[in-house]
This record gives sequence, C-alpha cells and structure tokens, in this order.
Amino acid sequence: MLAADISGADPETVTVGFSGSGDDTALVVGVGDRELERVDVPWEPSSVETDARIKNGVLTVTVSSGPADGEADARSDDPGSGGDRRD
Repeated sequence: MLAADISGADPETVTVGFSGSGDDTALVVGVGDRELERVDVPWEPSSVETDARIKNGVLTVTVSSGPADGEADARSDDPGSGGDRRD
C-alpha cells in the first residue's frame, strides 16, 4: 500500500500506473505533468491488480495479487497504458 498527501490537487489530474518491466518496474504517481512519487516494485504489472482512491486529499494505492486466471483488470482504462485515473 502507498499513501500520498495530494491535498489541493484536482482528482482529474492524478494518475497512477506502472513504468518499466522486469527488475526495473516502478509504481508511479503523478499530478498533472509532474511525477509525485516513484516506488520500485518486485512484480510485473500484468500479475497484480491495483486500486487507487482519493479521500480527504489522501491518495491510497493498494496492490494485490492479480486474477487467478491471468486476465487483465477490467477496470483499466487501456490495457497498454499500465495506469488508471481514479477520482
């Protein structure tokens, strides 16, 4: 789980996604065109599910094991983008 204080940011400008692959995979949080946080992670983006929520100016990102059948998360905006925008 990752938590970030984004008070004052427009939720429409917050993005959460993965960058890289293999040993260089990172969870990336952005606000507008600015990268806010980058956290190295030990998993491939295709093997996990993410849930991002904003409440009272705090962004909480939870990462859990992916679907057992290997299907992509149906909530993803674009399977090739590796990220979701949530409000």
